[in-house]
Amino acid sequence: LVSAKIAVEEGPDQIISNENTIYVAHAGGYNQNNIVSVIDPNSNEITTTITVGDVPNSMVFDKQGLLYVLSGGIPDWKENETAGKLSIVNTVNNTISSTLEFEEGQHPSYLSFDESVYYYLNNEVFELAVGSSKLPGTSKIKDVNFNYMAVNNGVLYGVDAGNYTSNGTLHSFDLTTNLEKNSTEVGFIP
Repeated sequence: LVSAKIAVEEGPDQIISNENTIYVAHAGGYNQNNIVSVIDPNSNEITTTITVGDVPNSMVFDKQGLLYVLSGGIPDWKENETAGKLSIVNTVNNTISSTLEFEEGQHPSYLSFDESVYYYLNNEVFELAVGSSKLPGTSKIKDVNFNYMAVNNGVLYGVDAGNYTSNGTLHSFDLTTNLEKNSTEVGFIP
């Protein structure tokens, strides 16, 4: 049963909420987008929009309630390629408190939070401590080809679609040792 519909900008991609606010990242559709809509769930109205990096693809809250928005940037096959950005949003006033910019040609994705550390994929898995003012220079896990990844209780889970014509693989890595714990065949294009 649909209780309400809320019209938003082009390309809603991810939705996340805290106790009293809904945040919607807009990656874009036919065009690329660069905003996060802020919605009041009591009135079902957009209260503001936050401009972030191009093509926001993942969002997470930290323990202090700050919202981290990872934007992949406009891809290189478009004429106006842009690099990724990590925007940190103060959720009290819904403004950007700081931004970390990736180098040209870098298009990060799949931001995940575990304890006091963020993980993201940028051809390899990188780790970023809460409060860092600089992006890491070296990766934590190399030689992965994930179509999606998430972190939970010190374990990174990543799925690989392989050749897209047969079953894919679920990998798990212990983030204390950075070693693969397990690899399991799963269904087609996980």
